[in-house]
Amino acid sequence: MKTIHWITLIAVLVMTLVAQILTDPYYWWERILGFFAIFGFVGCLLLMFVAKLLGHVMVSHKPDYYKEETDV
Repeated sequence: MKTIHWITLIAVLVMTLVAQILTDPYYWWERILGFFAIFGFVGCLLLMFVAKLLGHVMVSHKPDYYKEETDV
């Protein structure tokens, strides 16, 4: 990535962390610094693994699925 992209990314990260520190939390989990970033990351990982599991269980077939039946 270009340098300006990295600078923008770091600036946005710092602004969100400062905003989280300066605001009054309504729920207990809002007191944990970076909670929503961690929550989003774990949620994305969970969605990927569940999708992969469902793909293997519901979509995948055995290697000989299209092989002709000769035992008829």
